[in-house]
Amino acid sequence: MLRIAFALIIVLVACRPVFADMQSAVKAFQRGDYASALPEFQKLAGKGNPTAQRLLAGMYEGGLGIQRDYREAFKWYHFAAEKGDLTAQFMVAQMYYEGKGGPVDYVEAAKWYKTAAERGHGYAQYNLALMYEYGRGVPMDRREALKWHLKAAKGNIAESQHRMGKICMDGDIVPQNPAHALFWLELAARNGNEEAARLRGHLAARMTAAQLQQAKNLLQNSGSTKGNDFSPALSCMFYKGSP
Repeated sequence: MLRIAFALIIVLVACRPVFADMQSAVKAFQRGDYASALPEFQKLAGKGNPTAQRLLAGMYEGGLGIQRDYREAFKWYHFAAEKGDLTAQFMVAQMYYEGKGGPVDYVEAAKWYKTAAERGHGYAQYNLALMYEYGRGVPMDRREALKWHLKAAKGNIAESQHRMGKICMDGDIVPQNPAHALFWLELAARNGNEEAARLRGHLAARMTAAQLQQAKNLLQNSGSTKGNDFSPALSCMFYKGSP
């Protein structure tokens, strides 16, 4: 299932009066004083502040200090998304996918997931991979799914690390490689994915000593699981029949 990441990321703007209003609203929100935060967010959102628009949307979505209203939530997420707020772009995609605030629309969901994914949003990358995997809103394309799962896995998204492990284990999209499968399953398990931990044990029990050593070397040489220096996938980067 698609992962929901309800993240109210606070990005303060430079203008001093707006900064002060936003800061006071955020502090009120953080201490659970929604009655004080709400009018401040409404005021700033009405003036076009995308952070306030996204936070206001979150209050409507969660029913925090105001009656839950998915249509209002969608409206404000969309305003913020159009202004380039990354989290809002992801949330617009989520709401299109789930049909919150309007009818389900997989095409629009895929469009907004891709917008956020291309800007590095890890769960947007994971969800976009699933859209390609199952042909929802986009043509079914396992190579595109692999590409986005790999990007998300490199960004330390456990769900995509788990999926990469299964891809390398099954050998349907890339050549079967137990060492690379174990590498990805180990990373996913370290990130709390229970299914990956279960598969890791079953796979390791069937591997040769040389394969286990190769997986160990991959883990030792991978370094950070974030950033451009990440280069663990090796043969999983190549599709069957590639040179």
